[in-house]
Amino acid sequence: MSRHILDALMRLFALITLREEGLEKGREVVAHFLRSRLPKGAVTEWLSVFEGYLETQGGAIESRERAGLKRTALRSTKVLRTCTDINRDLQAIEKALVFLRMLEFEHAMLPSSGEQDGLGRELIDLVADVFGIREGEKRCYETLVFDTASWPVMTQRYHEAFLIGDQPQLGGVVKAGWTTALACFRHPESQVVFVRPLGAGTVQLNGEPLDPNRTQPFTPGSTLRHPGTAPLHFVDIQRSFMEEENIPELALEINEVSHWFHYPEKQALHPFRTQARSGMLVGVMGASGSGKSTLLNLLAGTESPTFGNITLDGIPVADEAARSWIGLVPQEDHLLPELTVGENLFYAARLAFADENRAQCQQRVEACLQQLGLWEARDLPVGDALHKTISGGQRKRLNIAMELVRGPRVLLVDEPTSGLSSKDSELLMDLLKQMTYNGTLVIAVIHQPSGDIFRSFDALWVLDHGGYPVFTGRPLDALTHFRTIVNHFEADKVACNMCGHVNPEQIFDIIDVPVLDGRGKSTGQRRISPKEWNDFYNVLLVPKVEEEMSRYSKDD
Repeated sequence: MSRHILDALMRLFALITLREEGLEKGREVVAHFLRSRLPKGAVTEWLSVFEGYLETQGGAIESRERAGLKRTALRSTKVLRTCTDINRDLQAIEKALVFLRMLEFEHAMLPSSGEQDGLGRELIDLVADVFGIREGEKRCYETLVFDTASWPVMTQRYHEAFLIGDQPQLGGVVKAGWTTALACFRHPESQVVFVRPLGAGTVQLNGEPLDPNRTQPFTPGSTLRHPGTAPLHFVDIQRSFMEEENIPELALEINEVSHWFHYPEKQALHPFRTQARSGMLVGVMGASGSGKSTLLNLLAGTESPTFGNITLDGIPVADEAARSWIGLVPQEDHLLPELTVGENLFYAARLAFADENRAQCQQRVEACLQQLGLWEARDLPVGDALHKTISGGQRKRLNIAMELVRGPRVLLVDEPTSGLSSKDSELLMDLLKQMTYNGTLVIAVIHQPSGDIFRSFDALWVLDHGGYPVFTGRPLDALTHFRTIVNHFEADKVACNMCGHVNPEQIFDIIDVPVLDGRGKSTGQRRISPKEWNDFYNVLLVPKVEEEMSRYSKDD
């Protein structure tokens, strides 16, 4: 949980606590809230922050109360001012999370009768109004916190509300053997799903048990597990919504593909087998010389594999019909420096849609500029290395726009974050993730992703030196896979229990562990060679890939 979200919560918690006979109970609830989410040292720090807000806000209310103003009106005014202040600093999903935590705090502060007073109701409505949370969305959040027994009713009223369980009559996502039903709400803007167990049971989110008294965010790249059943991945939820919204699904299958630069010498890629579906964001990781760019060219159909085949819905990617569905964004751009951002994109659209008139192409261009946040820069010349007029992030987004304007169903991106700051990298990857919500399959080669970017992937492919595939599967499972092979302690504990942070660099730290000599110095040789890692991949992972591909083919 970020500092600005915590700070916002402490301010709101303090205002809710400032009631008659609510002070000590409020302190207890805040202390429990912090202990369950933060390290011990941080709990003391944030309790002090909470006490500081109690003192300043309480003092302000008392001083004005002495001036003859009503306490209830003063508190409402203070809540309004506080929410207005923090509203500017929070994204939509963060506002939803703050609102949910505020509801949970309000629930914990209820009297023994369990009934809300008028002030609590007024504060909730006020915060929702300032945060721009719509009435239906607000009702769903309130039901998740105050009245989970009524959740089946909410699923009939609101499209974003649904259930996960083993009872088909409940609607939603049906999972055989999933005896602990989950109440779920899909945030309309970010697509993050809030989940809460309906009853006792052992459901885990990314390896950690779900608290039946809390609503948790189920984010891209995450996995839900229930004893005795197959795991449920975030992309599975996304796919169920795509089916409801009639978004056509596309299947990419890589069948034992291997490639040589000059057969039988210089093998670029060893046999690789995996699959991906519409609406997925796939990350491809590997060191220099591991075959990432070669794989991307094979996927784009610009090169044909020496052995094996790659198909889109059963059509080889080298066929013209399949290639028209694919967009490739190379690492080096091919922009015309003397033209503006809008002109570069317009001529790309004219080439792709020669049968459309200028007005139709211009309409496509304007929609694309808006989607990628380039509208303000549309009249700026692109420039070159010596005459820069747009930022590196804008240039990367324009490269993506040059392909996106064609409306591809598969987008291949080579090193989209190279040369960008960490903030620009995250913004660009958020943009690519948003494309998947419309059913686009995005495959991105990325060298050193941050923990947040790593978790946003729905699938991860890892290549080792010499073009050896060493992993295909879910990102967090990759960390478990490599840690298990080298016998790491608690190999399945891959994320921080408190903040959920993961360190993707662990993957290559483990893969590249060197052999040490008697003095503890590296010998320059690896403890486990690329071929040995590939053997683990073939034995442990390929059977799972084949099982998944078989399952999807039956569903189709």
